[in-house]
Formats: sequence, C-alpha cells, structure tokens
Amino acid sequence: MDDERLFSPLDLTLARRPRSTWRVEASYAITDFEGRPHLVVTSPAAAPSREYAPLAHHELPAEFARLATGEPDAVLHFAHEYGQLGYQASNDDVGFEHMAVLLGRQSAEEIRSHSPGRWGDPVPWIVAHARAVSLVGDLAAALDDRVRLKATLDRLTVRTSDEETLMTFSCPMPTSIQPAPGCLPLAETPRRSAQDVIATLLNANIGGVDRHIVRGDQPELTSSFSLHNLLGAVWWLLADSVTAGTVQTCRACGQFFVAQHGHERFCPRPMGEEGKSKCMMRFKQQRYRDRAKQGMREAPSVPSPSPETPRVARPKERRLPKTTEEPTRMASRTRPTQRRRR
Repeated sequence: MDDERLFSPLDLTLARRPRSTWRVEASYAITDFEGRPHLVVTSPAAAPSREYAPLAHHELPAEFARLATGEPDAVLHFAHEYGQLGYQASNDDVGFEHMAVLLGRQSAEEIRSHSPGRWGDPVPWIVAHARAVSLVGDLAAALDDRVRLKATLDRLTVRTSDEETLMTFSCPMPTSIQPAPGCLPLAETPRRSAQDVIATLLNANIGGVDRHIVRGDQPELTSSFSLHNLLGAVWWLLADSVTAGTVQTCRACGQFFVAQHGHERFCPRPMGEEGKSKCMMRFKQQRYRDRAKQGMREAPSVPSPSPETPRVARPKERRLPKTTEEPTRMASRTRPTQRRRR
C-alpha cells in the first residue's frame, strides 16, 4: 500500500517539510527481513522520544565511522545516541514509521504491517557508508604525513594485467544498499591521489542537506539548512571538516576526529557525555605507567647479601666525652641597666 492510501495529501506535505532536527526513538533493534538485517524502531508510537540538531555535533562523522566493524552492538549503540540513518528518506520516501510517529495518525505497528519491506535501515548499507567515511577521514588526516598517507594508499593500490596501477575502493550511494565499485588511476603525487579518492566519495554523498536563504530577525539574510536524513548530515559535516583542514588523528586510539580548534589531539566525547576526552585520559594513564616502568628499569639495583656469607656486626663507635671549654663570656656579662625615667 502506497503513501497516498495511508495518509492524506496534507499529511504527506507536513511530513516532507524541511527539518533541521532529527528524532531519536526510545528503543531500536536489528531484525532480519528477506535474509538481510535491518535497524528498526521497536518502541511504540506513544513512547517518549527526543530531538537534536545533527549539524551542531561535529563529533558525528567520527562516531559513525566506528560502525565500520559491522558489529551489531555498535550499530545499536549509535542508534540509541543519534537515531536511524534514514534509508527511506534517501530513496525519496518520507518513511512510514517516521510519518506515523510524527503525525500520530496511526500506530507504528500498523504502518509496519502495510509495508514490511521498508523496515528501517539495512545494516549492510550502514556499514558500507561507515567504511567510506572512515576511509575519507583517514586520508584527510594523513595528507601532511607522507608515511601514513603511503600506508593508507597502499591498501587501495592494485596492479592490473596491463601493468597499470589503479586505486580501487567501494563507493556507497545514498539510494543503493550495495556500494558501487570505485576505480581511479594514481595521480602525480600521493597527496593528489588521496584528494581524488576523497572528492569522489564526498561528491557521491553530500546531497543529503539543503541550504536555504531566509530573512530572519536581523536586517541581513541568513542561511538555513534542512536535512533529508542523518546520513546526509554525516557526509556534510565530513566535507566541511575536510575543506577546512580540521581532520586530525587521535594520539590514543589512532582514529580520525574533527577538531574544533588547533590544540586538540584526542577524540571528543560522544553526544550526551560531559567531561574530558576518554582517549586523553587513557593516553595519560598509559604514559604514566610507561614512565613508571622505565624508572624502575633505570634505578640502580642494590645487591642483596648472599645467604652463605654471614653478616658481620659493625662495632659501635665510642664517643669521647666533651672537653670542658673556657667559661663563656655570657656568664660574665651583666644585665644592662634600664634607663631612668625622667
């Protein structure tokens, strides 16, 4: 059953309106459908939810890149913090579950029963985009490091039967579950080769955010951004950080992150957590342990007496009595007389 039969034209218009926030439901789960795992909403439509502005969270690309391992627990943890990625919205579909929760016309369970094939986000689609985001971040963070950049490009380089060297990688698309094969020739320098890969992946996925010029309360015109889905916000933030040169490598875990100023060296905390960086705290603790071990190795060792050699008691030194000296002059001194009062 299509959208028009479930909802009125006014409902469709309201659900498809531009939005700058994203909804996080109360609970998610991974469910198999037609042999493919999907990330779906399990909480009822009346369950409490929250909204946030994804474009204001610069840690989002690095947190999403952690899903490149494909572990289901990592996918669920990300969903409970940031929400679904929005596969339905990528295919120009407003999404039955999102519409049901947003408009309150029908329960989410009834919407799922009409079209089970549109349940949530396919997990292979999520993992493919996470690996691409991780690749772009690693290349951008290593642009000024020749050793790391060469090591990253070597993983992509293959030699064909015609003795031609190419760079091969997976290029995921917003509207396709299976990623497209990417293939580029090597450029003149490793830096230019990395930039070609970065540009190819970014250009294929940065269409998930729209920019509008609006007249606000101020006399000048301002920009307003609207999201198609959360995945578009991830790629948009990554493109901004790459062009601004703010992609750094964490000194503790080795993963890329988006720096807010030039002095950051560690991954920031994810959304909802306050305090210092966990990676920075682990790095300092490990450095303290390493220094303690180094100090123990460098400290001079005191040889312990062998059990065969008996200990010899050292003779006590006899102290001579003190000789009587001349009487001190203090004894002969007299107290000064006080001045007479006038």
